[in-house]
Amino acid sequence: MTKIQKLRKNNKKGFTLVELLVVLVIIAILAAAVVPSMLGFIDKAKDESVSAECRNVLLAADVQLNEAYGLGIVEDGIQDETFIAGVAQIADVEGIINSVTVESKNGHPYISAINYTTTGGSIYVYNSVTGGWSKA
Repeated sequence: MTKIQKLRKNNKKGFTLVELLVVLVIIAILAAAVVPSMLGFIDKAKDESVSAECRNVLLAADVQLNEAYGLGIVEDGIQDETFIAGVAQIADVEGIINSVTVESKNGHPYISAINYTTTGGSIYVYNSVTGGWSKA
């Protein structure tokens, strides 16, 4: 055999089992570091989505209240189904608006409380005293 034929015979291409295992171990280590941080991003996105829904519900309730006030049909403690259905239609959220409480101060109505259930089943409550939403 000539030298060239011997070199070709010994020049086998490919990776050894050890090299492949080292690459797999490195990929596993990187995945172990990246996956938990990605889960944090997913949780943060879900929280921001719920915050946006709550803001939409509050804004829709204000719009519905202003419309009712303009028509002269606002009463203290209004919680009828028509009012809540109007809020739900304007808000266009997938969750359920359980209640909207309207009170008046110095003759001007305002939203004092809202109870909203998200599609995931979490209940959020708006309180005008604190001025924000809290998870019930």
